[in-house]
Amino acid sequence: RRGGFDSQAEAERAGRRLRRMPGVEAVTGRWTVQRWLELWLAQCEARLRPTAVVNYRRIVQTYLIPQLGETRLTALRTRDVQRAIDAIARTRVRGGGRIAPSTVDRARAVLRSALNEAAVRA
Repeated sequence: RRGGFDSQAEAERAGRRLRRMPGVEAVTGRWTVQRWLELWLAQCEARLRPTAVVNYRRIVQTYLIPQLGETRLTALRTRDVQRAIDAIARTRVRGGGRIAPSTVDRARAVLRSALNEAAVRA
């Protein structure tokens, strides 16, 4: 959000430009992990199989956003990611058991892929 626009139309144009902006301005500052993951997922739809996108989206919505979503990208640290992965690994499923280790690995891989792309753009 930015203020100081003369009209709503001008503000909307600036918002569209910001959403298209590559580089540091687009992925730093007030960007949260949730906001970046949602943008990253939208961009993945064009280059991945539909089933892969569905699986990525499920992992992001079920595990990553609840654990890390409110964290700013610029404030995200290794310890935050490790705590999130540990919390995901402790998640209980129907029947009282823990989620499969392969699901934890997939969540880590999805997060790694999204954060690598954010780093490349920064």
